[in-house]
Amino acid sequence: MASERSLYRKIQVVLDEIRKSRPENLDLLAERIHERSPINFTYYNTRIKGQTAVEVCKSKTIRRTIDICVDLELISPDVELTPAGRKALNLADYDNVLRQNLKLAFKKQGIIIEKIESTILDILKDASPDKIPTWQSISDAMQIEARNKRKFHDHITLLGMCKGISFSQKKIYLPSQKR
Repeated sequence: MASERSLYRKIQVVLDEIRKSRPENLDLLAERIHERSPINFTYYNTRIKGQTAVEVCKSKTIRRTIDICVDLELISPDVELTPAGRKALNLADYDNVLRQNLKLAFKKQGIIIEKIESTILDILKDASPDKIPTWQSISDAMQIEARNKRKFHDHITLLGMCKGISFSQKKIYLPSQKR
């Protein structure tokens, strides 16, 4: 299950905010989320002396999450929920919608899920404790361009969280028990 501060949950917050407040533009959407300061967009900052402070998430992180929603075609650039976004509001459909839209997003980049899975298997063949399949090792093996690595990271992380890939275990990618 995804943590409350994960990208997976942040996307749910963005979709819900659009449904509730119907903002006029993406900047206003980001502003409204920032004003509400949902727990999903906060983090803990532990200082040297062991003191922990709750920090409100930066506007940049909120905006990045909104951009991912647009990229995954869950919301339109004019701040409307797409049919997929409306369907994703139903928690029972959320994982299926994410899986479908992530597969489409990867396909637009020329990447198919089967290629990711075969890359993971190749990495596992040579696996040692210091070389487990992480998003970084997968992207390196697939020769993902540096400018696309952040997007690849976000997409493969979400794909693992919504069980859209057969090989996921938290932040490393291993064969699932299903096979």
